[in-house]
Amino acid sequence: MTATASIRPEFRVGIRSSPYLADHAFQDMVVLPGSFYVDIALSMERAHSGRVPGVVRNIAFHSPVILSAEDSVIEVEARDRGDGRVEYTFYEAGAEQPSARPYAASLEIDRSASTSLRAGGHPLSIEAIQTQPHALIEGERFYKTLRRNGNQYGPRFQNVSSIWRAGDQAVARLRVPRRDEESERHCLHPALLDSVTQLLAPFISDQGRTFVLRSIEKIEVADVEFPEELWGHATLLPQSDGDGKTFIGDVRVFDASGRMYLELSGIAFTLLERADGSDGKAAANLVVAANFTAEPLEDSLRFWGEHFGFRLGV
Repeated sequence: MTATASIRPEFRVGIRSSPYLADHAFQDMVVLPGSFYVDIALSMERAHSGRVPGVVRNIAFHSPVILSAEDSVIEVEARDRGDGRVEYTFYEAGAEQPSARPYAASLEIDRSASTSLRAGGHPLSIEAIQTQPHALIEGERFYKTLRRNGNQYGPRFQNVSSIWRAGDQAVARLRVPRRDEESERHCLHPALLDSVTQLLAPFISDQGRTFVLRSIEKIEVADVEFPEELWGHATLLPQSDGDGKTFIGDVRVFDASGRMYLELSGIAFTLLERADGSDGKAAANLVVAANFTAEPLEDSLRFWGEHFGFRLGV
């Protein structure tokens, strides 16, 4: 692609065509995970260049796409910004006027950048964390706590087997999703990438609220040929907004020998809470596809509308 040129492919996704996505839900609604957009962009780049890019920047999730058995259509705009940068924007299809389409996510691939991740010598002592039994959170208890808070992960998105927390740091053991016909279609499996972001959950789960991934500043990819088991080191960063609603952290992913695979910087979560509508801010739009029946989920849709300020339309 030359500078400013763009391509506009589309893809279909639903819980019938991709059953594993039914395991990613919030407040009784199946929601397309943000990690899915990252995987789509990486896969398109691999098809274009024959390799997986090393750096993804400025990842933002703007409007949730609620899934049903019927496929939703997601349109992708890939625009070359020059200097090796390609901007990806994802839209949920359905609006008659393109300008009225709410966009679901955006990110930037930096084709010219190379990862700075190095193998070996991980600075955190796994053994030191594991010797603190009071800090151990087993995977089953971890996911039960998240479910009570409204983050409803099914088996395919439950890849954290153990977490050891010490203050503002945590180390976790991760299971890599098994290789099968479905997973072979992915460049960086959404269930694994989502599970990596979950490693920040121990720092906020005691709030008793649902958390939603809003943005990631940067993802560095050193290798996508993962072993069966990985380790993650999560660090909670100082809150930047001071209102207690946004939590930010970093996660590094490596194997038992210290070989680095991924690093996610500036992962931002928002805690959902009831909006009183008194701040005068305009509500965002949440558009439910026409082939999606809203009535059975009226209470859940109202929940999202109140917590995010979405204006609901069918």
